[in-house]
Amino acid sequence: MRPILFNIGPLAIHSWGVLVGLGVLAGVLVARKRAAEIKLPFDHIIDLALYLLAGGLIGGRLLYLTFYPSKFLANPLEIFSVWQGGMSIHGGILGGIIAGVIFAGRRKLSFWRLADVVAPSLALGQAVGRIGCFLNGDSYGLATSVPWAVKFPGLSGLRHPTQIYEAVLDLIAFIFLWRRRERTAFDGELFLTYAIAYSIIRGIVEFFRASPKVLGPISPAQIASLAVIFVAGSLIVMARYRARLEKAAD
Repeated sequence: MRPILFNIGPLAIHSWGVLVGLGVLAGVLVARKRAAEIKLPFDHIIDLALYLLAGGLIGGRLLYLTFYPSKFLANPLEIFSVWQGGMSIHGGILGGIIAGVIFAGRRKLSFWRLADVVAPSLALGQAVGRIGCFLNGDSYGLATSVPWAVKFPGLSGLRHPTQIYEAVLDLIAFIFLWRRRERTAFDGELFLTYAIAYSIIRGIVEFFRASPKVLGPISPAQIASLAVIFVAGSLIVMARYRARLEKAAD
């Protein structure tokens, strides 16, 4: 692990922050290409990225605090030390959605159209960001004896590198979403597909991750994933049903 990449005098440059920044940059570049394809001004993408980053960080931290408040009772100031881990990706997505709705309302743009533009970028950014989690040594897996097991500092035995599992699956999701960007039936379909894909990914990875469990082998993240799959899947079914009715009426 390498939680600190290097130091500039007294300033420590944290690997998690650097990789999250690179993930945001990669996502912005991909969104820029997609925005150009649909004739959406690039300045909207830059401004939206700032909204999403702020909303994602706030939402991710707040939902994590909701699940694990005891971790910060002894030292409340650690709430702001996001580079030490302790972020809920589902909270980040929810915070990003709220920020995106606010942005779209202020610019008088279609939220769902914007959501489709950034959907592949979200998957790519998460893939890069998970590498930052690996370097930081957080979000590690259960003890295992598989040949690719990793020794994490301060932990006994070898562990599943669940950060890498998720990074690879997120990258596959990005490729899938990028190839589907021109084959959607309604605005919002690509984003809802991303939400389902990521929730499936997270649900699978959680079985190998050393996460607190609340219902037998089920973790809070898996419960959140099931809720997202249900909501996003229902919205897709309703949108397609409505489209068929409109086509039949025509």
